[in-house]
Amino acid sequence: MTTPDQTPQSQAAHNQATDTAGDDTSTMSPSRTPGTTPGNDVAVADIGDSDFAAAIAGQFTAVDLWAPWCGPCRRFMPSFERIAGEHAASGSPIAFARVNVDDNPVTAAAMAVHSIPTVILFGPDGLEVTRTTGVPNADDLMALLSHAGLPQS
Repeated sequence: MTTPDQTPQSQAAHNQATDTAGDDTSTMSPSRTPGTTPGNDVAVADIGDSDFAAAIAGQFTAVDLWAPWCGPCRRFMPSFERIAGEHAASGSPIAFARVNVDDNPVTAAAMAVHSIPTVILFGPDGLEVTRTTGVPNADDLMALLSHAGLPQS
């Protein structure tokens, strides 16, 4: 809640500090590029307003909508990257991508994203198949991916 003497920006800074308190990912740089975890050679594509439609067209695509200040988003990031790596290693045709909602508000609004992290599975036609909001565990994420109708890795 914003008090009369706080601006929305100061409240957001307070919320960010609160979100990351006691969080082992709080040392992660907010500008960290997803998909560049040391030792992670799997690309989780960073997509945004200008290339979103083209990036998800023609294939099943799991898209993580996130923000760098979001503690739960950052905790989920390694799991998303790990599962993307497992799918890539198995030859799965599911692509994995990430959208920073702060940098890409048009995409976030078009997808009606009101809470993050949100993971949306898109079909080859570019239409949403299913979504989950909040930090999914590995089983929940695999269940979401199963909607692609493909064997799981």
